Amino acid sequence: PRSDSFFGLIQELVAPSVFRLLVVTCLLNQTRGKVAIPAFWSLLARYPDAVALSEANLEELSSMLQPLGLHNVRAKRLIEMSKKFVEAPPMEDKVFKSRAKDCPPTPINHYPGVGRYAVDSYRIFIADGGSQVAFPKENAADEDQPEWKKVMPLDKELRAYLIWRWAKAGIEWD
Repeated sequence: PRSDSFFGLIQELVAPSVFRLLVVTCLLNQTRGKVAIPAFWSLLARYPDAVALSEANLEELSSMLQPLGLHNVRAKRLIEMSKKFVEAPPMEDKVFKSRAKDCPPTPINHYPGVGRYAVDSYRIFIADGGSQVAFPKENAADEDQPEWKKVMPLDKELRAYLIWRWAKAGIEWD
């Protein structure tokens, strides 16, 4: 339920954990939240961190994700992403070019399965948010503006969130 301080997106609950944000955005891609979010909490109960998920049995994970559709692809991608995350956790001084169109370089672009939705979620909910990974500034003119104010998401839920967040600041966002 929405309040003055909580809009109601799962990203608000999982931030500032970059790993959890990556997992939940992978599950939400092409899947309704009513199905993806319970699957996310079940997955997290079984695989609480990147190390555990990197060591997951592919068949077991695929079976767990079956209700979401694309379960074989997602399971493989989540294991690959987790292995890469363990090997090279995101660091603010290391950014990578995005494969997704119109996405700036971020510390998460190099992970398998990271596309526009994950990058936009990262920029809105984690960059500049006091987590261990801050979004690097490309030039001095951007220093005054938090990263979330620069995001123009394609996803309707992320757009609704930004409209709400801007409205809290007294600005009508379009």
